[in-house]
Amino acid sequence: MLSKELNGRLLTNDSNSASGQVRGVEVINMNEVAGALRPVVLPGEKLVVRLVKPGERSVAGIGFLEDGTMVVVKDGRAHLNEEVEFPSPMFCRPQRGG
Repeated sequence: MLSKELNGRLLTNDSNSASGQVRGVEVINMNEVAGALRPVVLPGEKLVVRLVKPGERSVAGIGFLEDGTMVVVKDGRAHLNEEVEFPSPMFCRPQRGG
């Protein structure tokens, strides 16, 4: 493995990859790095997001936080293409992937 020969590290986005660790190479998982860099948002904290499309429910609007997390804003459809402030719900971000 080239990274072992060069005394380097293996950078991956494959959360199931253990081949580097098995071969004695330090593995850096980009999904874990991205998760560690996401800001902590407490339930009830005010967030601002631009609503970019309608939600599946007739009154919802969908927007995306800076880190790519999708949020659905109740009663947001009337505010499409606008920035809206809303209280953060308690939500779970996926540990793997986007």
